[in-house]
Amino acid sequence: MKSVLTATFLGLFTLSACTTGTINEFTRVSRMMPVLPKAADREGIYTMLEVRGSLLVQYFPGQVSERTILSRLTNFCARKGGIPQKNGRPTIRSEATMADGTTAPTRSFIVVCN
Repeated sequence: MKSVLTATFLGLFTLSACTTGTINEFTRVSRMMPVLPKAADREGIYTMLEVRGSLLVQYFPGQVSERTILSRLTNFCARKGGIPQKNGRPTIRSEATMADGTTAPTRSFIVVCN
């Protein structure tokens, strides 16, 4: 089941990274708003996808750490009756295409609320 969920996350994540421009910025922010309503909490996070209470988080390692992201997700997980934890899978290194066509290194990991 976990491998199916991981494959689903990665497939959705790949599709979300294919678009560029202002629509992508709007989409990225609107996906994060229910989870992290404060703009300051979204700093350093490129995108976030929620599926069945778990989150796939893609972030810029030069701007924010995994530990900081987990700390920011405390309120989200508390609403679900848990605490944020990395699911134990290794962090995935990739890159994101920015609106101006440049790329930036990113890392991704899955957060579960236990």
